[in-house]
Amino acid sequence: MLLSTFIAQRLRESRMVALLLMFIGLFWGFLFCLTAIGGMSLNQQEAVYRAQTLAEGENRVIEIETYLVEPVNEGKLIHLTGEVRVNEILKDTLFDITAVNVLAFRRVVKMYQWTEKVSKKQDDTLDYRYDKIWLEQLIDSSLFELSQEHHNPAAMLITGQVTRAKQVKLGEFILPHNLIDKMTPSQWLPMTALSFWQVPENLASRLGEQKIQFYDGHYYIGHDSSLPQIGDLQIQFEMIQPETISVVAKQVNSSLMPYQTQTAGEIELFIELFELGTLSAEQMFYNAKKQNFLDILSESFGRFLIMGLGFYILFIALWLSKNTLPILGNPDNLKGWLISVVLAAIVLSLIHISEPTRLLSISY
Repeated sequence: MLLSTFIAQRLRESRMVALLLMFIGLFWGFLFCLTAIGGMSLNQQEAVYRAQTLAEGENRVIEIETYLVEPVNEGKLIHLTGEVRVNEILKDTLFDITAVNVLAFRRVVKMYQWTEKVSKKQDDTLDYRYDKIWLEQLIDSSLFELSQEHHNPAAMLITGQVTRAKQVKLGEFILPHNLIDKMTPSQWLPMTALSFWQVPENLASRLGEQKIQFYDGHYYIGHDSSLPQIGDLQIQFEMIQPETISVVAKQVNSSLMPYQTQTAGEIELFIELFELGTLSAEQMFYNAKKQNFLDILSESFGRFLIMGLGFYILFIALWLSKNTLPILGNPDNLKGWLISVVLAAIVLSLIHISEPTRLLSISY
């Protein structure tokens, strides 16, 4: 602390350096503040548009209880709930594994590889730490600082794969893939010794000298599963089974698609709500409005921190130019931080003084 204060005092005594740092500080301080204010206003406006869209959708949604595709509902926003169904057999041809009546079938491949973590020491030099982890994504070790000593394979012998059912239905309605992907979590499909012996020969030819083993319900490619080496692979399988879901979307023939609304005359937004379990349309819209409100609070908090930092940089710039306010003191004084936070809170309140009231009145 004393050293930083001494350095700041020396910089302040050098008029030319102080002026240069002052202009740099003013630039970045104003940039942080203006960026935070602009982003905050934009996010607030988008949240209000989203709330208006949800309110419009709640007034237009139609309850569907028969799960039949009625022409009279074509193009309308509908709500339906029930258990999805599928009548397909999904297969992983490489491992000759099948799954019956599941929505999706996923091969998960993880490789044992090096990872690099960079940290800064007290003397401002960089410290590089290398750990071995199991990870689905391939890490490019050529970017490491010590790449020669920590080398990952350039590619995986076997990669992950997702196989989806071609047609998933809720009643007579066909669910799009983007909704199926939201049906998580997946269930682990454990392998057995019998399935391991049925691994096709073409897999062995792909592995070459690598050895495949059966270990703890999954496949292991490497010499010793108890002593993993860089490049070893773990392979397991997951599936998404049919569940009871609730959907709010637009009826387009027999499909469910996003419903387009028009907010404020020009801005087009979409409604497509999806949740697991049996929920009424009222509950789904309430949850969507609640999430919209929480999102704007989270965004505002982040912008608030950026704005507080911007004000503090401005105060440092003024202090370096010897034009500081007496109440602020030097940069090590907590008064500057406190006043920065207070000013950011005041600006935040001025921006939100009308919009949150609109947001709450629309949402609730």
